[in-house]
Amino acid sequence: MYDTHARTIAKAITFRIQTIALHWIITYLFTSSSHTATKMVFIITSINMIYYWLQERFFTRIAYGWANTDLKRRSFVKAVLYKVFSLITSFTVGYVVLGSLEQATVLTAIKHITALVDFYLFERIWNRISWGRAESSPT
Repeated sequence: MYDTHARTIAKAITFRIQTIALHWIITYLFTSSSHTATKMVFIITSINMIYYWLQERFFTRIAYGWANTDLKRRSFVKAVLYKVFSLITSFTVGYVVLGSLEQATVLTAIKHITALVDFYLFERIWNRISWGRAESSPT
């Protein structure tokens, strides 16, 4: 079983919408600046969207987690890998935009603790949706 390109694109779009909203709210509450929140979210979203697509395509090519009906381990591994990359991106952009190591660290920690739970739940919901899944891998 594998995810089609259409499913991967749909997941990327829906995940981005909810993540953009969550990160913008957290950044705005932290900085009290809609301009700074918008700028940071735009830069981070652009970088992470490309990475997310690449990760999804990679996981459609490997059998890890498809062998049984319990996909929780697969969701967990994907969530951890995505979070590591996203954490590095978020901290780097935060430091460049805010100019403070302490502020970048605190903002990154707050955003990523909430986002880890968000991503895991997102994956669990999509695992219940059969649309865009195919039985055999494309050649």
